[in-house]
Amino acid sequence: MVTQHAQQPHSSSSGHDQELPDYGQPAYELPGYGEQTHSRKRGVHWGWVIGTLTVLLVILVVVAEILARIVVGQVAASQIEDAMPEAVRADVEASPTGWCVLCEVIGGELSGLDVEGKNVEFGGARGTIDLRAEGITLTDPVALDGAEGTVEIGEASLNKLLASTAEEYGFTVHGLDLKDGVFGYTTEVQVFGIEVQIRVDASARMQSGGRIQINAESLSIQTGAAPTDIQLNPENFTLEFCVAEHLPEMLEITSVEVVDDALVIGYRSTEPFTLTEDAFQTRGSCS
Repeated sequence: MVTQHAQQPHSSSSGHDQELPDYGQPAYELPGYGEQTHSRKRGVHWGWVIGTLTVLLVILVVVAEILARIVVGQVAASQIEDAMPEAVRADVEASPTGWCVLCEVIGGELSGLDVEGKNVEFGGARGTIDLRAEGITLTDPVALDGAEGTVEIGEASLNKLLASTAEEYGFTVHGLDLKDGVFGYTTEVQVFGIEVQIRVDASARMQSGGRIQINAESLSIQTGAAPTDIQLNPENFTLEFCVAEHLPEMLEITSVEVVDDALVIGYRSTEPFTLTEDAFQTRGSCS
């Protein structure tokens, strides 16, 4: 029996020259290998789309909010001007105060509204009105839960008001100036047949019934031949004038003070009201 021996493979090169197998390319692809790469690309693409849409949505919301504020302010200013009595003129500007006016408009109610009236003419005087309204219901007509603000009257207009009031008290008022919270004005009186010009320093006080008192506190003789030691009673130069008759009936006076070169009168509403001509037509009165 002949035994065949398996021929051993013969290497034609030494161990140092033996070629290594190439592992750069797998013999086969794992299941899902290609799909994972494409999935990552699709994820990046959709992330970019969502991010872009989010930015556009934010821009649209901001633009809508700005437009809502502008439109609401213009409509409110127009309605206030239309509701003013014929004898009152003003340049009105209004702006909502809520953090999201668009949301409030959709809900049909504004939380607040700031109103400024410039060059307001009333009762022969001119001034500025600031108003803060709250609880504004966007109905027809617009309804307000309440309002408060100030009326600012400058020296020139206040001089006219006081001059007409002083005539009722039998003396004249002119040369009015406001400084450091004090009224200053001049007037003339007859002393022993001699006309004497007197400087009056006074303060403003709120009185009941919608009146403001100009309370004379000190007097000094400016010109004239009268003795300098003449005794004059400041009460004779104290006067009051009615502010309520220049304001709508639903407003009441809350404060009065001299600020810089103007008399600032605070007021507030006594009840809810609507932005209609009827609400502003009825004036107040002093009791």
